[in-house]
Amino acid sequence: MDELQSNVIIGVDGGGTGCRVAIGTVEAGVLAQAEGGRANVTTDIDCAITNVIAAIDAAAKNAGIAPSAFASGTAHLGLAGAITATQRSRIAGALPFAQVTVTDDRATTLAGAFAGQEGYLLAVGTCTIVATNKGGAVRSVGGWGLQISDQGSGAWLGRAALEHVLLCYDGLAEWSELSVTLFAQYGNDPSAVVGFATTATPGDYGTLAPCGHCGRD
Repeated sequence: MDELQSNVIIGVDGGGTGCRVAIGTVEAGVLAQAEGGRANVTTDIDCAITNVIAAIDAAAKNAGIAPSAFASGTAHLGLAGAITATQRSRIAGALPFAQVTVTDDRATTLAGAFAGQEGYLLAVGTCTIVATNKGGAVRSVGGWGLQISDQGSGAWLGRAALEHVLLCYDGLAEWSELSVTLFAQYGNDPSAVVGFATTATPGDYGTLAPCGHCGRD
């Protein structure tokens, strides 16, 4: 185990609704995994860092690896919203590893999906990413965050559904089974809808997407 502890590798995939961690070594492969809370950097970088560290600690515990091994370890974190160099530097500085690489979650999504092979990818979750890997060239579209992107994602659908509810309330759109059902979740009170939207994260909006099964506008 001493040799394993000196060659620890951590992989983290973090998004708007949660994060996943795998820990292992080149020789032994993946030794354990763990899941944690939301890790969207744009929404709340401090929360993302806290949840990622907790998930890493849980994965290490599951693998029987002492935290002291992190000092010589290597980590790659693919986190939603980690777009700017400032964000990435702050996250890397909060972690105890010898080598840390931080990217947004598009890079890790593509690496996991393609595994070095050519292909096409449509990833729809809290965000939306469309990508291709052809002739060694990887191109991706989307995944820039709910504020200006992620059309068709769970978060985008949830936000659009609430927007439609208020349009119905104002008499600018027709009520449907979906909009009636969704409005009822807020006590048929438009101020409650606005109150939710004031602090809602992409993950919060994403929880509304399943309501789409209730009906169709």
